[in-house]
Amino acid sequence: MFSPGCDNDTIAKLDQMIGYFDKKQKQYDEYDECCEKIIRYSKPGARVATAGGTGNAMMIVGIVFFFIGCVFSGLFSSCGYKNIIFQFWVLVLLFGLVMIMAGSIKKSHYRRNQEKKKNAILAENKNRFVSLENELLQYYREYGSCLTASAYTNPKILRYLRKLIELGRADNTKEAINLMHQESHNPEMESRAITAAREASGMARDRDTVAFYTAADFLLD
Repeated sequence: MFSPGCDNDTIAKLDQMIGYFDKKQKQYDEYDECCEKIIRYSKPGARVATAGGTGNAMMIVGIVFFFIGCVFSGLFSSCGYKNIIFQFWVLVLLFGLVMIMAGSIKKSHYRRNQEKKKNAILAENKNRFVSLENELLQYYREYGSCLTASAYTNPKILRYLRKLIELGRADNTKEAINLMHQESHNPEMESRAITAAREASGMARDRDTVAFYTAADFLLD
């Protein structure tokens, strides 16, 4: 339903766009998810849920045993090297040393496993990101004359632009887009989509990037 005082022609055109791009909502949502994963796992120190992260615990146990063994073997060294008590504490010391070494090896293996899985997730999502981007861009071009650039064709974003015009807060799509940018929670930051596009391509794209804005750029608290 149209509201008095608003640009009904623009709203009608936005409704047509929403109906058209709604058919790709699943792809837009997957695109958003790929953006989040690319950004998350491109950060230094990003971790992936993997089993076997017990190296630190083993090293801590080893250090405790090593320290206790050092102290008590030193205390009982005067009893002679053949004294069973002295030998016991030496074994404790050696056990601690073995645990430290084993923990260090396990921790190193865990880190390599983390890096391997992280790179696999990144590669998978970058490939899917590029595929979705091309698919959505082609779908946009097939529409013909759109009121917005391809970056704003996520149906969730289109509905928000429609709402701004319907409420009289903007007179046209250009004003609605500017207002949406002003009201976004991170107006000074690049969008997730463009940041992810740079990560996916391995190089910074120019201002005419075909990256689509994600709904999270504007519509999440």
